[in-house]
Amino acid sequence: MNLSQLKSIYFNPAKGIDKATELGKTMAPIYLNMAYKEVFLAHNWIYRKRYGQITLIPRYTTGTATVAKYDGTNEDSARTVTFSGASLTSAMVGRFVRFQDGDMWYRINYISGSTAYLDSPVSDVTSGAKTFEIWNRFYYLKSDVAEFLDFGRWANGRLEYNPDLMDRYTDLSKESDAPSSFDVSGVDLLNDAESSGTLSITKDSNLATVSGVNLLSSGYDTGDICNINDTDYVIKRVDSNTRLILFNYWKDESLDSVAFTLKKNNPIGFEFYNPPDDYVSTPYVYLGRAYDLVHETKDHILLPDNFVPAIISRAQSFALRDLDDNKWTSLLSVYAAELEGLKSKVQVVKPRFTKFSPQISSLAPGRG
Repeated sequence: MNLSQLKSIYFNPAKGIDKATELGKTMAPIYLNMAYKEVFLAHNWIYRKRYGQITLIPRYTTGTATVAKYDGTNEDSARTVTFSGASLTSAMVGRFVRFQDGDMWYRINYISGSTAYLDSPVSDVTSGAKTFEIWNRFYYLKSDVAEFLDFGRWANGRLEYNPDLMDRYTDLSKESDAPSSFDVSGVDLLNDAESSGTLSITKDSNLATVSGVNLLSSGYDTGDICNINDTDYVIKRVDSNTRLILFNYWKDESLDSVAFTLKKNNPIGFEFYNPPDDYVSTPYVYLGRAYDLVHETKDHILLPDNFVPAIISRAQSFALRDLDDNKWTSLLSVYAAELEGLKSKVQVVKPRFTKFSPQISSLAPGRG
């Protein structure tokens, strides 16, 4: 069902929703999108199940690095490392580097040309030219991932969820043949880079032709942001270096070679043990997100029509609440009943991993 059809059902005079006012017309798609996304995320509906794949990479060791050992007074120089014979890329921001004869790993915060700036000063090796290892400790999934379900391998079974990697293993950086377990690491706060180019898209289409950015190697994927004319659109799929598919259809006049910007959209990350000594392709399964409907007739909800009554009831309850109409509470009860009915009838997906409350010792601080 598209946005126009939802609006036709939403404007129900019996519910006190007046489509004659300009405010009502403006707020209708806002309420409907709020309701649609709430219903979509309310449960593990089978319609949310999606697939992804990441590639775990070996360490980078080409070239040498010139470091200055920290002596208490030279933090600037001890956090600045110059590389020679290496090809540093923006993708290495957030990775960790260890230097010859040293045991400590230092996170890379920023890269400019052949210079890397570290999160903390180098303190465990002498100054001078060193060989090095750059380790990609954390990996980030598609920004479309709302709830993670499972990692798999193409052979030899699945990876095991292990929330106690740091307690179980004394050296998380130890290399092996292939990863065997993983843990959640949160979101990537260092990946704030943007990529710009030009884009062409025709009216009533969600296919954009791109130049100026090599999409396949850019790191952008489903759920990331494509900003066009100061409006954020969400990437549905990257098909080639020049072909980009959006979740929303373009509702305005066709664009030809206009500037656009790509940016990440808070993807969640994972840590693996053991780190790979070769490239390893790892599939995963997840529950995706829903995104605002923008185009009146081309954008459709990612749910079947039996979800529409719940979406409408929730949207109307939003509207009546803002109008200080007490009927919004009864509509909210109707919505809750409709949602429970869907939960009992619609097939759902169950995650393989469940987190339990940790056992806390009675001797722990605060438990005396």
